[in-house]
Amino acid sequence: MEIDSEEEWFLESIKRYKQLIMFDSGNPIKQMELNDFETMCLLCEKNSEQKYLTVLKLPTKVTQTYLGSNEIQLNSDLKIMSGLFLPSPLCRITAIYGEKRLLATNDVGLMIYNIKVSDTDQIGYNTTLNFPLYYPYIALINKSTAILTKDTRKKSLIADLSNGEILRDFVLDENVCNDLIPVCLNENLIALTEKTNGTTHLHDWRSNEKREKIHAGDEGDAALFPASRYSYIQNSNPSNNICFLSQSGVFKTYDLRDSSKPLMKHNLNLSTTDDNLKVKFDPNNNNIVSISGFDSNIYIFDISQNMKEIFKHDGHSRTEDCKKYTSVTDHLWYPTQFIMSGALNNSLNCWIPDTSER
Repeated sequence: MEIDSEEEWFLESIKRYKQLIMFDSGNPIKQMELNDFETMCLLCEKNSEQKYLTVLKLPTKVTQTYLGSNEIQLNSDLKIMSGLFLPSPLCRITAIYGEKRLLATNDVGLMIYNIKVSDTDQIGYNTTLNFPLYYPYIALINKSTAILTKDTRKKSLIADLSNGEILRDFVLDENVCNDLIPVCLNENLIALTEKTNGTTHLHDWRSNEKREKIHAGDEGDAALFPASRYSYIQNSNPSNNICFLSQSGVFKTYDLRDSSKPLMKHNLNLSTTDDNLKVKFDPNNNNIVSISGFDSNIYIFDISQNMKEIFKHDGHSRTEDCKKYTSVTDHLWYPTQFIMSGALNNSLNCWIPDTSER
């Protein structure tokens, strides 16, 4: 049931959310990354020519769920710790969790920033790692190793982030030039997905062994975006599954032990032409997946129940002083139940859904 009245929505939200904190960040949020359990970094857009980084200290209402505190008086405010206008355009950011370092891709490869400089809260430039890739995609294998990709005709690189050494490179030699999106399935196995057709190349980068391809795209599919449960942060077990979400709203899961056909395929009845779809997994429940990028909402589904929708967060169109019509650009799961999400209307939400009756 759609609720038009703002007052009705906020009254209803008391029942729908265990926690809901809403902020106006001041500028459109392009991307967000968790630095550690206390801070997160935003890539924001001042205007079409200029982006900036800002580091925020999370509310104690959020961090105390991680520490297990039973304090009653908890702060619900975000604190701006530092900010930095960028000297050159950045495309994507990736935080190295717990290391106070931030990776940013640009036109020469990879820039590294320190989140704290000399025991201050300032962001400081560290170094630039020059790679022959223009605004590459990036995925972290672990805290010191990353995959960098661009497209099927350029070499994909496995790089040592401590010194810029290329540990492995390989080229797919495809006839058609397609953007190549990387995901990690474990510390050895990586998947490189051709965005326009879903063809996914599996590669054991340590042994340099190629595995059988997955053909995830269907005729008529729009761009596909891969995702995996694997996370070096949680030291999670290697994943036997890889998921794909298309711009036409089709979600598929493949089992790597038999990738000839999808383990599950479901039409979410969503569609978009935007190139910003995000698929994230609940770090505490392998069956729960969240999706954003179609509209102003974040959708949470239960994979074990054939992608049953168990929650829809629509708070970004309800955030005070922010435009009603917007698009969610990114979201992430905190190590506990909190989800953080950002949108083009400057809204930043921190929330815990109540799914007890779903």
